[in-house]
Amino acid sequence: MDRCKPVDLSSSQRPVFLPNERLLASQGPVGLYDGKEKSVQHQEGVGYLTSHRLIYVDSKDPRKNSVQLELALIKSIDTYAGFLSRSPKITLYLDNTRPSFPSTSANSESSGSLPTKVLGTWNCPICSYQNSEDLEKCQLCGVPKPANIQVTTPSSPTSSPKPADANACPVCTFINHPSMVRCEMCDSEIVKTPTPSTLSEPGNASPISITPPPEDGKADESYIKIAFRAGGYTTWLPNLKSAMAAKAWEQKVELEVERPAASSRGVGISAIQERIEKTRLDAAETLTDAFKDLDGLMAKAAEMVKLAESITTKISKEPQGSGTSENDALALNTYLMELGISNPVTRDSTGSSYHQELARELADFLVPILERHGGMKSLADVYCLFNRARGVALISPEDLYKASCQFDTLHLPVRLKRYESGLLVIQSLNLSDDRVAQRIANHVKQYGPLTAMRIAELENLALPVAVEQLYMTEAKGLLCRDASSAGITFFENLFLQNQQVTSQ
Repeated sequence: MDRCKPVDLSSSQRPVFLPNERLLASQGPVGLYDGKEKSVQHQEGVGYLTSHRLIYVDSKDPRKNSVQLELALIKSIDTYAGFLSRSPKITLYLDNTRPSFPSTSANSESSGSLPTKVLGTWNCPICSYQNSEDLEKCQLCGVPKPANIQVTTPSSPTSSPKPADANACPVCTFINHPSMVRCEMCDSEIVKTPTPSTLSEPGNASPISITPPPEDGKADESYIKIAFRAGGYTTWLPNLKSAMAAKAWEQKVELEVERPAASSRGVGISAIQERIEKTRLDAAETLTDAFKDLDGLMAKAAEMVKLAESITTKISKEPQGSGTSENDALALNTYLMELGISNPVTRDSTGSSYHQELARELADFLVPILERHGGMKSLADVYCLFNRARGVALISPEDLYKASCQFDTLHLPVRLKRYESGLLVIQSLNLSDDRVAQRIANHVKQYGPLTAMRIAELENLALPVAVEQLYMTEAKGLLCRDASSAGITFFENLFLQNQQVTSQ
């Protein structure tokens, strides 16, 4: 776990992705192992697999226990499909340069180290798996080691019997009797190979190391295991292998190339108009190329999102009083933020945690939009905006509703509210009914009698939402209404105020 690093999270507790990083799969709950031991702080969370990283977001304390591992550190992958109550696991062997393994014990004796103890093995009585002597449970099925189990200790290499094929024919490989000097099959001469015992005398024999070298170097490496508590193993494995083969982290991020500016920098209104015209021409050129056909649009999707992000960044850095209209900048910022989502959550990439991940993505998408629309949006409007931003990865109204119901469970900064009429809205978490009612009452005090249409304009709300807010404010006693043939007009409730003054 020393290779893992902390990860940056968004307000909805989703990881913040890098430029050109794609989300391949996500699954929860998962747990992490540091070698053979469980990592106590990383046993219940959501795992994200991207083109660059493996990310673990803890469910209990995401800000403290969430970690990330770069795919570039992974040297090889091993799998375990699970057995009975044991969950499937993916083992990640990390690249760790270590000293070469000694071939003989002479080197170790020269450094003063003691010979390594040879561990025996015992066979599990349930699954017959061969376990190491120091294990108290079967590594495959988890059955405890019986007290009277027989432990088999490997014999010393110097005392091992002569192999059975020591008298094999070098021509036809037929195994002859040890007394034969010519092959019984092809009559070829059998060359006697002297054994190690005949080459070295007992007095001059050098001890041979009894510690076997690590197989493929993995026994001497650090590794991390990912345990899948509720499925998702079959989805992760092919995506992880494809990400390791693609090596997207080695590809250079295409940075926006700044075009050389003119030798003489213009000032005043003409310079502002020239800059706006240049930006418009660049955007028009990109749009023209993108809308030639559907294939071109799909190919240009990533470029369009990059263009949106770059223009949004420039607008946020624009100094005050630069000549650009604030309303135009706000409108352009609105369009760009609704242009697209670079890594939309899909059912194939998330599996059983689809609605939870969709809720997190929806919360990240809605937070800046709700700030510009009075902190509230109807669910129907959210459905249109969200699907427009997702491009071809559309979702159904049922999936949107199920994801919205997860807001409170996941402690996200937005929540789903149902009015008495049945209207469903999504609003900011800090927007209470009392706060909304007081805000509507202040508008009536400032502008006089107002209709629902006027409130919708002032609050930048949809008309049905404005009507519900007026009725809710009236129910709290802050407004009263006058219903006529021209419509319903809401007034400040002076009757209640006069009663309060009289009672005092």
